[in-house]
Amino acid sequence: MFAVSIIKLMFSKSCEYGIRILIFIAMKSKQEVRVNIKDIAQAIDSPRAFTAKILQQLVKADIVTSVRGPNGGFYMKPRFINSLTLTTIVAAIDGDFVYNGCGLGLTECNDVTPCPLHQKFNKVREHLREMLDATTLENLASQLEQKFFNTKQGKDVALTKLAHWYKDVEESGLKSFATIMNTVKINYQRIVNYFENRSTNAAAESFNAKIKAFRAQFRGVRNKEYFLYRLTQIYA
Repeated sequence: MFAVSIIKLMFSKSCEYGIRILIFIAMKSKQEVRVNIKDIAQAIDSPRAFTAKILQQLVKADIVTSVRGPNGGFYMKPRFINSLTLTTIVAAIDGDFVYNGCGLGLTECNDVTPCPLHQKFNKVREHLREMLDATTLENLASQLEQKFFNTKQGKDVALTKLAHWYKDVEESGLKSFATIMNTVKINYQRIVNYFENRSTNAAAESFNAKIKAFRAQFRGVRNKEYFLYRLTQIYA
């Protein structure tokens, strides 16, 4: 417990969130999806300005690639995800403080004039260095995706939600949505198979991005009929 508590103190807040950012980008990059700052900040529950600042550091360190334009965003090359260690990530954000900084925050702490925790910290640092060197971003992304992402939503949950959506569409009486529903019913098996192989495509991601943009534009709209009408006119 002592070691775990100390390690948490040794990482800066920026470093903690930087690791979360990279895990999220890595998951999406494996699906060939680029993500924007808004999506990243929302996924890791971080302020956008703070997220943007960390991303600048990661881009500058050539850990993350940034692409501008309508279809731009942040992504990582799959091969790089497999080889990138936590050592490189921590160094890009926190520098070497995690190995050299005093556990009590003293400026004059060293082997010659050690603080009361200096020797204990040296042992923790040795274990920490070994752990950081041995852990890749791929290790973290795969384990977290399997533990938190795959178990929260599965194929059965998707089918249940899809059935509820069918019912909502039928009760709405909107012909345009009924047309979409029929198309979904024809292709539903391929849609829900996403929960087994986690694959997607550019068309699906583009459509999802359009829906998000439309929702943001009409956030707070009071006229439900007009909202549905505009949605069917643009996307149906």
